[in-house]
Amino acid sequence: MSWLRLGSAVLAGGLGLVWPGRSEGSDPALGPVVECREDGEGMAGIPTHPDIGTLLQFSEPIDDYMGRGFTEDPSTARGDFYLRWVRGDRYLVLAPLHENARATLHLRVGQRLITLLLFTAAYPDAWHKVNFLRDPSEQESRARVTRKRTAPPAQELEISPSRLLGVVDTLKLVSNLSTDQAASLVAANRALRLARLEGEESCAGWRLFPQLALRNDTLDTVALLVVVENATKVPRTLPADGWLVRVGDQVYSPFLVQGGGEIAPSGRGNLILALVGDGQGRRNHLSPDNIFRVSLLEENPAPSRPTS
Repeated sequence: MSWLRLGSAVLAGGLGLVWPGRSEGSDPALGPVVECREDGEGMAGIPTHPDIGTLLQFSEPIDDYMGRGFTEDPSTARGDFYLRWVRGDRYLVLAPLHENARATLHLRVGQRLITLLLFTAAYPDAWHKVNFLRDPSEQESRARVTRKRTAPPAQELEISPSRLLGVVDTLKLVSNLSTDQAASLVAANRALRLARLEGEESCAGWRLFPQLALRNDTLDTVALLVVVENATKVPRTLPADGWLVRVGDQVYSPFLVQGGGEIAPSGRGNLILALVGDGQGRRNHLSPDNIFRVSLLEENPAPSRPTS
């Protein structure tokens, strides 16, 4: 079972949590309903799945679209994505035609050109509907991943579980993209900085391989993606508590930890750690380019169960 630790609370079944930015009308069986800002700048990533028709709805009629790999009739024309659109409509429906589909879609909506990066994702991660909001004052923008070329506001946002989970979701999103695609998405939001990490640590029977660090300047948060390998000869469950992150002489206790599931001998799983502030109410000012050393405080770790 997956889990997520937020502060001192551990939530089982982390994959079943409400997605940040999900509208009240979301159907968990179909995927999240997401609200994104329709500012015509940057590039938005849209996770899709062959079993879900993703609906994109805009504030104005769609004048035209451009892109390679799209077909409006898969029976007569090959393509990576099925796309259904009628000129003058404010919405379109699309779905990937195979599991490895990726494409860039350019939409002309009013006087704006909106660019979307479409890719396939696991079924529970795919988006069911995306509402693009033209004027943020009309409705609070609660996008899972907001991409905006303007500088982050000078006043820090109040840190909430949904905003922290938004940073985590952004990290998951970029981890599934190529280096160039991830750099493009992060560059579209000046509050974000991304770094690829190297190195290896060993502790308590685990081998730890840091992969990515994503910083959100507005929230003063750094989220780390770490690949964890079971270095023992028995299946083990990744613990939710006891993780520490060292940067130079400073030691940080992650405010948010996400992972879970039993890991077989020599098997691997993913662990996400989010560092918020310095733990004493001050900013941490951590750059994602730092060397992050992850460790686990666990004495005499007990295996989950012996192999048969």
